[in-house]
Amino acid sequence: MTSAFGPDDDGALEPPQPTAEGVLAAAFAEVLGVESVGSRDNFVELGGDSLRAMSVSAFARRRGLAVTAHQVLSSETLAELAELAQVAPPAQATPAAAPAATDPSLRTRDDETISRLLNGIR
Repeated sequence: MTSAFGPDDDGALEPPQPTAEGVLAAAFAEVLGVESVGSRDNFVELGGDSLRAMSVSAFARRRGLAVTAHQVLSSETLAELAELAQVAPPAQATPAAAPAATDPSLRTRDDETISRLLNGIR
């Protein structure tokens, strides 16, 4: 695994700040498979791409932060991305049911028709 704290002006490593930076650093580390991530690290330079950016966005959302994949890719540093992060709205307790599952008028085939189609009989 790679260690990636970004050096500050005097060459010392600058660890991420708590809160949004900490959550995003954990997301970068997990998604990119690196050991550690610093405030001045760049997602793309650490090996990130668009698919991994979506994973970072999902990781952050599960921990209460909203960042888009575009923001992940376009931010110069982890610290800059943390400044863009918003508090994610709480997830819905129960997902809405699909209309076809709850509205019988939307069914287009009855059980007999479906059975014949599955058996190759029209």
